[in-house]
Amino acid sequence: PCLLKREKFMYHIIKERQIQEGQRDIILFAMYSVLSKLYNKEDARELLERINSNFTKPLNEAEVISICCEIERKNHKFTNERFLHFVQATEEERAWFDKCKNRKN
Repeated sequence: PCLLKREKFMYHIIKERQIQEGQRDIILFAMYSVLSKLYNKEDARELLERINSNFTKPLNEAEVISICCEIERKNHKFTNERFLHFVQATEEERAWFDKCKNRKN
C-alpha cells in the first residue's frame, strides 16, 4: 500500500511542479525506486521513459538507463520521511502526501 501511495504522490509532483533540469534525475530516481517494486523491470523502465519524455528537456536514454541500473543494483530503501526529503517535498506536497497516505484506496 505504501508504494502505491508513493507512486500516486510522484505522479502528483510531476504534474504540479515544473521540473527543472537539476531535478529530473532526482525525480526519476525516486520514481523508479517505486516503479521497480510495483512492476516488472520492462514495464517499470517503459513507464520511466514515458515520464522522462514528458519533461521539457528529457534526460538522454543513457542517463535514464543509468538511473534504472543504480536502483536495480543497490535496492535503495526509503522511509516515508527520507523519501519526502529526497524529492525535496514542499509543505504543501507533504500535506498532500499525508492526506493520500491515510486513504484506504
